Amino acid sequence: MNAASALVTGGDRGMGAAICKRLAQDGFDVALTHAHNEARALMTKAANEALGRRALVIRTDRHFGVQCRGLSLWSD
Repeated sequence: MNAASALVTGGDRGMGAAICKRLAQDGFDVALTHAHNEARALMTKAANEALGRRALVIRTDRHFGVQCRGLSLWSD
């Protein structure tokens, strides 16, 4: 069985990090974005991996439309 995957924007902190953790607990691999704080994003990644799930960290900024369009193409 292949794992389901999810893309979480702002997954480096607060509610986004909590969503990443819950998705990992529910068996999802997660790609998460962050704009500036790679250290926090890597902490979220490590927490997901500790739960046995894969995690991918992507630096992007929602203020740059081309980056958001790239994420939507990636997730299709």
